[in-house]
Amino acid sequence: MLIRWERWGVRLISQRRSDAMKQALLVAADTRRRLDVATAEINHLRRINAGYEGAVARYEGAVARYEAAVATQNCARAGVQAFVNELQRILFERSETTRQGESASTLILGNQPVNDAIATLVNLSEMDHGARSFQYMVPFLAPFSPFPLPWPQKMAPLRIVDVGAQALHFENDIYAPLRDVAAMETIGFDPFAAHSDASGGATEVRRSDGRVIQTFPCLLADGSDVTFHINRFDATSSILPANHALTRHFGLLDQAVETMTTRELPSRRLDDVLAEDMAVDLLKIDVQGAAHMVLDNARSVLRRTVVCHVEAEFAPVYLGERLFADIDHLLRAAGFAFVDFFSLGRQRYSSFDTTASRAFHRGRTLWADCIYIRGLDSPGELTAEELFRAAVIAHSCYNKQDLAAELLGRSDSMSGSTRRDEYIKGLTPEATL
Repeated sequence: MLIRWERWGVRLISQRRSDAMKQALLVAADTRRRLDVATAEINHLRRINAGYEGAVARYEGAVARYEAAVATQNCARAGVQAFVNELQRILFERSETTRQGESASTLILGNQPVNDAIATLVNLSEMDHGARSFQYMVPFLAPFSPFPLPWPQKMAPLRIVDVGAQALHFENDIYAPLRDVAAMETIGFDPFAAHSDASGGATEVRRSDGRVIQTFPCLLADGSDVTFHINRFDATSSILPANHALTRHFGLLDQAVETMTTRELPSRRLDDVLAEDMAVDLLKIDVQGAAHMVLDNARSVLRRTVVCHVEAEFAPVYLGERLFADIDHLLRAAGFAFVDFFSLGRQRYSSFDTTASRAFHRGRTLWADCIYIRGLDSPGELTAEELFRAAVIAHSCYNKQDLAAELLGRSDSMSGSTRRDEYIKGLTPEATL
């Protein structure tokens, strides 16, 4: 009995041990499962942390690059602004940063053409400083380019009438560029020209660029006998005496207009020397104070003229001359519109000649070459062909591309051609900067 009891006890103990073992194994398995889950979560958190640290590093790198870019941009802006400020100082004598200068810098930093930025600076400054600086900058901002359209084969040559055609070694004729565009017929009048026995009395005068001008050695005025004053600088010679009360204040000018000798000469009227049906594309007048007299005796010629280029004075350099206001009134009455001053004749008061900076100062504008076009403000007055010829002159002689395009557009509307679009397309990028 005792033995059976012992055996039962052993079995009971063994059973309990087995149950305990099973329970321990279950606990261990659950613990392992929990440990695996925790390990997976830890690994996931580590990946998240690594990603976060990578993101932080990338963010810090981006911040560093942004700060470097801002520093570079600020440096570039400062450099560009310094350049613009220096240009502004040269042009307008203003050293501080201005609204106009900031606008120009913004364009440059925005990768816009530098020429556009400088043009903006000059244009925006015009209200403060006038058109003088813009006039001087135009040759740099808008360099000349050849007229891009061919001359029509059946169109007559351009006719130039040059009153005061004396050749000067230090400058070319204003109409010289036209020879590269079209055939030209030039008629000159110059009392200094050599007399000729040829029919009509014209003599061939060769210019420095090789062109030959049929020049009449006669003096144009009102048809009366005149006293021709031949001055020290013969290009200033005139039928009018110099006004030394004015010119004596201007040193070299006073010496230039000093009369060395005089001649009594017959004069002729422009209306009388040109055929009544002769069309004139460009009438150029440079007669030292007598322009109004020449124009007043060329009323018929003016009705057949497209462009007039005339020298006019703003102060009486010559005694008895009619000034710009009178010439402007005469030409406007003849249907011409003022376009621009081609050149300005400035003179420095001689009382300033002892200063070191005298070469940079011209105290007074005494004369100018003035550009007029007939019918510019009267649509329909010029024919389609005349408008085309005026466009060629506006571009070639004066580099006025916008005016040329406008004239070609008006010509197109009358003729049905497309020359305006072809003209604009033919302008090279370098020419339109």
